[in-house]
Amino acid sequence: MRAKLSMLNALVLPPGITQTQSYTWVLRECFLAALEKQFAGFTIRRTDYKPILPAQLPVLAAYIVNERMTPDGDANAGDIRFIHNFQIGFSIIIANNDPDLAEQKLDAAWWIMMNALWRNDALTRMFGTGNPDSTAFEGVVVGERRMVYGNVGKTNETPVAELQYEINVTYRTPWDPVITDWLQKLVVTFVLDGLDPAVTEPVIVDYEFTNNGPMAAYEASDFATFAGTVS
Repeated sequence: MRAKLSMLNALVLPPGITQTQSYTWVLRECFLAALEKQFAGFTIRRTDYKPILPAQLPVLAAYIVNERMTPDGDANAGDIRFIHNFQIGFSIIIANNDPDLAEQKLDAAWWIMMNALWRNDALTRMFGTGNPDSTAFEGVVVGERRMVYGNVGKTNETPVAELQYEINVTYRTPWDPVITDWLQKLVVTFVLDGLDPAVTEPVIVDYEFTNNGPMAAYEASDFATFAGTVS
């Protein structure tokens, strides 16, 4: 299952997708990828911008409903960090020729959805996920489902039954500043204690900072005239 999901996601989302898309959007796509195989033949929708037509039934939809961000830790301490709580609304819509049978079908569809999402270890684990760019979430904090009955079509001629399943998912993001002016060199000018700065030539030390830490551009012997030994 893990290998299959990884392959499916790779076809949908290219590597590095989180450079241009949010983690919430990527996770919504991962949820859909985990469900599409279970609901083959369904029309897939990501927004409810356009009305549903009878010819599109049955429908599987996953909408980004909202997203709330609260501080991860004290809001006024350290770099900006958020706890994201976003809501995804799933919708399964089928033709409703028999209300009792439609309810049974939607309940079965919800159970398929629950198993496809929450038993999927590649989708739900925190580390080494099968998701694009290893995008992960921490947990599902709220889930709610409901049955809705109505009609679709230009004249509302087609009765439908809809399963609505809304989940609130959480994850964290750090927003460390982008540093472009790293401290690379420090020049220190000093005169050893006890010597007259007016008549004593100062000592100038250049500290160059590399990946290995600060490196002083001098030798210990440079101090022998002033201090006998240098430790």
